[in-house]
Amino acid sequence: MAKRNYKGTPGLAVRELLASDDGTSDLYAGTASVYVKCGDPVEHPAPLHEYLASRLAHSLGIPVPFGELAAIRGSDRAWASAVVGASGKGAPPGDVAKAAAAEPHVFAGICVFDVWIHNVDRWEENIIWSPEMGLWAIDHERAFGEFNPRTEESLQEHFDAVSVPFQRESVLPRSEFADRWASLIRQHGPYWAKVATEAAHRRKLANRPVLKQYEEFLSYRASTIFSLTSKAFGFSPGLF
Repeated sequence: MAKRNYKGTPGLAVRELLASDDGTSDLYAGTASVYVKCGDPVEHPAPLHEYLASRLAHSLGIPVPFGELAAIRGSDRAWASAVVGASGKGAPPGDVAKAAAAEPHVFAGICVFDVWIHNVDRWEENIIWSPEMGLWAIDHERAFGEFNPRTEESLQEHFDAVSVPFQRESVLPRSEFADRWASLIRQHGPYWAKVATEAAHRRKLANRPVLKQYEEFLSYRASTIFSLTSKAFGFSPGLF
């Protein structure tokens, strides 16, 4: 991955302000930079996985850039997410050890979230961290064990699978923080999964039988999240 420049004011860069007729004198319509992942409209894993992961992350409280489905070339759909960086440029990959030390609670949350959704692609290239920006998780198309709903494979094959986030960097989350995140997932995960998959169906990202697999996958893994995190990170079973 090419090195990303990081200069200027942290946050979104609004490139243009246009007058708005929505009723207040200080409200404008603005344009800003986004990253776009294109895919065929139906059951394509990139937009589907990005959408589900984004909805679930926001429900849990994991910092991910805002994103939504986007119309491309009139009718093609893609996933578009805000560029979180400086002056409209993406921030550089984060130093995992520094990020974990500076924001151990958020770092643990990202790790446990990745275990829950079985994200097999969490390295330093897929986080953003700096003292100014804080810690953010990005890129989730390879969640759900890279499951492709267009194949004959079943998500059930991944129900108990574990991929350790940041394994290459050998940095583990702190168990006391990980347990708190796991407790939230165990308590609320099935409901969040139901809401996210229903919203994905309304957006015609996949049909109901396919999305039912995702809901069952997430609900099952929410119920076993403590054993999954124990397997991933070598923790004793959680006490929360």
